[in-house]
Amino acid sequence: MEAFPDIGYEYVNRLEAGNVAVDEWYFIGTHSGPLPLPSGESVPATGRQVRVRACDIAIVEGGLITSHHFYFDQMER
Repeated sequence: MEAFPDIGYEYVNRLEAGNVAVDEWYFIGTHSGPLPLPSGESVPATGRQVRVRACDIAIVEGGLITSHHFYFDQMER
């Protein structure tokens, strides 16, 4: 998270039903450090703020998370 040292989360919705938990939220931060790319290169800091919608879905069994899915809007600016 070096690229976004001021990372923050804004929760939109939370739902629990049985053994399923769903969180919908926004990732908020300022791009003020290098952002590593899968190629090994990095994007230099832009100073721009980002706000990206995301969703976590977790399945809990016996008090442990047995499945976790994370989705985010890759086109959000």
